[in-house]
Amino acid sequence: MSFPTNGDGGVLLSGGDTALNVVEGNYISLAPHGLAALGNTGFSVSFALGAHDNTIGGLREELANVISGNVGSGVLFSWAGAANNHVVGNVIGLDSGGFVLGNSGAGVEAIENASGNPIGGEEAGTSNQIVGNGGAAFPSAMGLRACESPATRSTGIWVGHLHVRQRQSCY
Repeated sequence: MSFPTNGDGGVLLSGGDTALNVVEGNYISLAPHGLAALGNTGFSVSFALGAHDNTIGGLREELANVISGNVGSGVLFSWAGAANNHVVGNVIGLDSGGFVLGNSGAGVEAIENASGNPIGGEEAGTSNQIVGNGGAAFPSAMGLRACESPATRSTGIWVGHLHVRQRQSCY
């Protein structure tokens, strides 16, 4: 399935009752073939306002989401209560053919007290490829940005390209 341009965001998981959802095997902010950007003006995937225990991606290659070509961040965690959401086995910043088509913002961003959201993991198939995010118009963006978001864990991530830092100040 493709989640192309939807204005501000592509996939929004928001609110305390938003739990146990799985988003897998999609092209998000991309055309149905996964090779052209149709970016949203905000995020591609967002966990907000108490969304918890949701999963983006999966442990097998066919369950990966390709999240690329977006104006904002690829994956965004925001506000307190957005916790224990998992981002596993995804491609963030490449098109379906493996060419760089990064998000203009960070590949993955956690802000405003979103906490305890694992990004990747140590088990087979949990690694995310995060490449080519943070274009010239947004030189402070990078692969992973976590600000005011305690216990945002990042393991098993393959991060490449320019503007890559594990942590960046929000100020």
